[in-house]
Amino acid sequence: MDRVSTYQVGVTRTVLRDALERGTLPPELHEPLRALVHRVTRVASERALSMYLFSSDESAEVRSLFAFALARALRQHVPNALIVDCDFLAVGMHGVVPQKDALGFLDLLLYGSSLGVITQEGPGGVRAVGAGSFPVTKRMPFVMGAFEDASRRLAKHARCVIFTGPLEDDEGELHPLIGAVDLPVLVRGPREAPAPGVPDPLEDQVAEHFQADLIGVRLTAPAAAPPSVDEVEPAPPPAAVPPERPAPESKPAPEARPAPPQPVAPAPVAAAPPAAPVGIEDFEEPRFNATLPRVIVGVFGVIVIASVVWWVYVERTSRGTQPTPPEPVVQTPIAAAPRDTTPAEGVGAGSGEPAAVAAEETVAVAQPGPSAVTTGAESVDARDASPAADVVDPADTGGRTGGTVLIPSEDILVMDDLIGGWTGWYVVHISSFKESVKARTEIGYLESREFPVFIVFLDLGAKGKWYRVYCGPFSTREQAQEVKKNLDDTPGVRFTRVSKVTP
Repeated sequence: MDRVSTYQVGVTRTVLRDALERGTLPPELHEPLRALVHRVTRVASERALSMYLFSSDESAEVRSLFAFALARALRQHVPNALIVDCDFLAVGMHGVVPQKDALGFLDLLLYGSSLGVITQEGPGGVRAVGAGSFPVTKRMPFVMGAFEDASRRLAKHARCVIFTGPLEDDEGELHPLIGAVDLPVLVRGPREAPAPGVPDPLEDQVAEHFQADLIGVRLTAPAAAPPSVDEVEPAPPPAAVPPERPAPESKPAPEARPAPPQPVAPAPVAAAPPAAPVGIEDFEEPRFNATLPRVIVGVFGVIVIASVVWWVYVERTSRGTQPTPPEPVVQTPIAAAPRDTTPAEGVGAGSGEPAAVAAEETVAVAQPGPSAVTTGAESVDARDASPAADVVDPADTGGRTGGTVLIPSEDILVMDDLIGGWTGWYVVHISSFKESVKARTEIGYLESREFPVFIVFLDLGAKGKWYRVYCGPFSTREQAQEVKKNLDDTPGVRFTRVSKVTP
């Protein structure tokens, strides 16, 4: 296929592993890599280049070792060439990345980490970026747009970025990174690589699927691997020539024959030096220990969490703890008054509040408070409040939420009690219930919030019997309005209205 360029590399896995441990490029790869390095260098000299070396899981180790050898060869031409581990299930690239658990490519994508922090110094000076601080899945854990942005950023600084990863994602489909780089490279190990000259259907399939120019690298064991430079034995010294014996006097000495030349071992041929490096600026971003940023981030997170917990605790404590309320004003007992069984127009006769009567059936109040306060009777005998002239105006509330308690909350009053004792004063209507038990539950909840509340019973005839919950009374409208604001801020209170007690 025209889109596929095949490179046959005769080298064993053992040679690649030894090269990684020594941090050098084996002589066996000088010539096989010459054409591939020349092609990559030519493109990198014109523009930033991104590559993706991928293979099946069976050839994952060979892929990682070949990626190191390729980066080691490119280092002489593109000094800032960078390897990026994208195999998120088998991080570390089989030893190419020194610290496989350090910050890496995922941290760059998800948190925007500095390039200098995620970059590591590998064997032989090869620069590498690990997969990240935790493994995920073969599927990209980020949108493709994030990868493209990170790829451009890395290529801008390194000039040539070599991403390495699997052939397929976790659903068995071709990995999307193959089509997201400039140059995909399929690496086939010795067990998978076809014989030289035989087409590889997988290479054609990948190139056709992504409509991209593909490089196929087939690693096969050489027929007879030449010895490396270090393994060539020195030539043996020439054999010593024994001294000639003197001839007898009677015979002439025979003509001396020159000693045959000793075979000289040929000097090892050094590998051809690579082409002159491309002029690329060095990577200026500093490198740091990958552990220090993680410690700093962890300490900062603990401080933030502790601050939030402390703030919530202080806020709840300040709301739940109030100064001790003053003792309620002791009032003179009032004689029982007959209950008002006529429909009430409002708080007192003639108040002009007919709309409030209809609202009795529609006002809804959330059932607050942790427990209900019950009583043995639905209604009790009410007491007449003391005349307004005999009651002292409430003093400073001393920090209470709603003011001084003037009417005992355990009594259930009728409207005449409120009119007879507190005409001209103001109350805040909070809620209405058809059952006294619910009204007392409301009273208990509001008293826990330090509001001076009480219950008034009304018989509205066809509209039913109602138990109204009021807050007060207050001598001025300003006091009632101030307490109304506090009630509106109280959870569970959905309705408040200031009314004046009139006959």
